[in-house]
Amino acid sequence: MIKIGTIEKRIKEVEEIDISFVKNGVDMRSDARIEAENYKYERKLKNAASVSQLKKRLKGQYPGFDFNIKEANGTIVKSGHKHLGTVRDTYIDEE
Repeated sequence: MIKIGTIEKRIKEVEEIDISFVKNGVDMRSDARIEAENYKYERKLKNAASVSQLKKRLKGQYPGFDFNIKEANGTIVKSGHKHLGTVRDTYIDEE
């Protein structure tokens, strides 16, 4: 079993975007444990990929969960059509 926070941290390292796991419409606690592997991808999706494509990738590895994709200020991205590059750009000033 692995902590959700460990997975979220790995996703942030690879995808350069903060996400949170959602179950039944509620954000999962980072210290909750689930029966899963850590994020398996080594390369991030392209900047031209959409938020929907990232969610599809995440749901493929973590079925039964939904995901909130977040901008740097913590705002949840509502549009699945938004490009990941646009979301990643919100993190530039954070560094």
